[in-house]
Amino acid sequence: MDELIKAVLAAPIANLFIVGGLVFLGIAVVGQISGKIEPGKAGRIASGVLGAILLVVGLVIHLRPTPVPSPVPVSLEATPVPPTNTPAPPEATPVPPTNTPAPSEATPVPPTVSVTGESSLPAGSWQPVSDLPRQINALVVDPTDLQVLYAGTGIYGSGGGGVYKSEDGGLTWRLAVNGLPNEVVKTLAFSQDVPPTLYTNVGPRGDIYASTDGAESWTYVGLNSELCCNFDRQMFVSPRDGNVLFIVEPPRGVSRSHDGGQNWLPVKDERGEIRALSLAIDPADTNVVYLGTEGNGVYKSTDGGETWSPANRGMIDYRITALAVDPAQPQTVYAGGYGGELFKSTDGGQNWNDLTDKLPHQKRPHQSIRDIAIDPAAPDTVCLLVEWMGALVSYDGGARWRLLGKPGEVNNPSFTAMVTVFDPQLLLVVGIKEAGGWRYAAAQP
Repeated sequence: MDELIKAVLAAPIANLFIVGGLVFLGIAVVGQISGKIEPGKAGRIASGVLGAILLVVGLVIHLRPTPVPSPVPVSLEATPVPPTNTPAPPEATPVPPTNTPAPSEATPVPPTVSVTGESSLPAGSWQPVSDLPRQINALVVDPTDLQVLYAGTGIYGSGGGGVYKSEDGGLTWRLAVNGLPNEVVKTLAFSQDVPPTLYTNVGPRGDIYASTDGAESWTYVGLNSELCCNFDRQMFVSPRDGNVLFIVEPPRGVSRSHDGGQNWLPVKDERGEIRALSLAIDPADTNVVYLGTEGNGVYKSTDGGETWSPANRGMIDYRITALAVDPAQPQTVYAGGYGGELFKSTDGGQNWNDLTDKLPHQKRPHQSIRDIAIDPAAPDTVCLLVEWMGALVSYDGGARWRLLGKPGEVNNPSFTAMVTVFDPQLLLVVGIKEAGGWRYAAAQP
């Protein structure tokens, strides 16, 4: 009985009216038929009328359309969650497909090398040059064809050496020794004549040879008796007079020829202070010559090397191992030191600014700057070759530097030579003592 009452109370009101109406109608009908059910005829009529009313009301309520509630607006803004001591459970992370890596936040790729807060450019790598012998003493590029390179090679006492030539930017090399003795080649230098003359110094005695056909043949020119023994040497040719040659032979000094290498005289100064390590000639005025000295900074000549005077304000007692003159702005000169120092002058050597702290030095002794090269088409682009460290490049005149590095296969490389080509892309070929030639080509833009 209790269950019936609960069911009746829980039923919708329309159903209650309909059931009640049917009950009262049923009583009226059964009483009328049998005539035995109280309360008589009047009661049966009242029961039928009440039943009919309840039935009609129940049907009306049941058939009336039920209003649809309006949707509750949902805010798209995040509702702040009050702080709680219990951490909220993490949201479920979708499981990626088996062969698809899960999504992750992008991780910045570090620059290849970063020296001054900028990513290192250009991208490239060092590759060995298998066509060259272990000892490279000099490297030059043909001024009329930047894909043509030359290497002077050989070690005293080991037998052999010679000049090698590349016609594909240093990828492949071949011997070019027709007319040369089978001896070590210590120096190479080009004149700016048309066609250019390639000069070389062969053997310990100072024999000078020249070629005017791209090293296809060589002609003996003369003897430089100022040279001696197994010292490192560098040769320089005046940009405006192909007959004026200089050879620097540390620590013996400098010798000079005015007749294309046939005769040589020593370069001296009244003070006897010129023990030269490096040299550079002003391309706009070949009477202006700079010398890097052993412990006295830079000296300068304005008469082609006849007389010299100190140009070392700001670097008076440094050993200068490399020099370069800006071909577009000849008053700008760079000087590299034996201890890795770098200086720059913008007034022809009267004053020097110290740029050493701009370089990414590794604080090692004797980390000398071996060579400096300036892009003639974009003079703010400067390359350095630094002992132990490798090559560096600056695109803003030395304010910031990017490390191109060194061959990873060679520990503590001692560099012997470098040739730099800037067009159409940066190309370096270097010599490493007893480790041969190495080539660095920047990636294409």
